[in-house]
This record gives sequence, structure tokens and C-alpha cells, in this order.
Amino acid sequence: MREVTVAATQMTISWDKQNNVDKAEALIRQAAAQGANIILIQELFEAPYFCIEQLEK
Repeated sequence: MREVTVAATQMTISWDKQNNVDKAEALIRQAAAQGANIILIQELFEAPYFCIEQLEK
């Protein structure tokens, strides 16, 4: 049976999309260097959550 190493990343994000992409790339490269075969990044990693306010009904 083949062994698979999985990594998950978590990071703080800002409104600066390129900075977020650069941070994610650095984490992906770090995980790969440590032997990860599958690397999961958080959803909405490019910018903060877009639905900050809840619509009241």
C-alpha cells in the first residue's frame, strides 16, 4: 500500500490579494518540502470573507 502525506495550511489574510497568494505559496512550498503529497489550503484564502454583515430579515 502506498503511503500518502497530507498537509493543511492556515494563515491570516488581508485585503491585499497578492500578499495572500504569496503567503499561501510559501506555505505550500514548505509543506511540499516536508514531504506532503496532498496540500489543502483554506477556502477564501485570497481575501477576507466577503459576507461580513448578516442581512437581517
